[in-house]
Amino acid sequence: MTLSPAYDMVPQAHQSNDGEVALAVAGEYRHAAIALDHLVKEGRAWGLATAADLVEETLATVLHLTRSETPHPRADPGLAHNIARFTSNLLTGHTIGGE
Repeated sequence: MTLSPAYDMVPQAHQSNDGEVALAVAGEYRHAAIALDHLVKEGRAWGLATAADLVEETLATVLHLTRSETPHPRADPGLAHNIARFTSNLLTGHTIGGE
């Protein structure tokens, strides 16, 4: 088993596209509609007994890194903000899109 490629997980909110990820997360392709529950269900489908803990730890780490690391100078200026917003939405019980 391998994790999906990074290109599938990078939010494309700054791009005009169809708003979908390449690989479904617990059956959901719409990036903005993915919620914490989708991530946990997907982890359990992979056989991860501690999927909920792993998802929450990973999201907390991602949020910490977006707030503490300096993006590459050529990176999209809004990317770190978007990742932090998406991650915060998930951790507070909302969908990535904030619904």
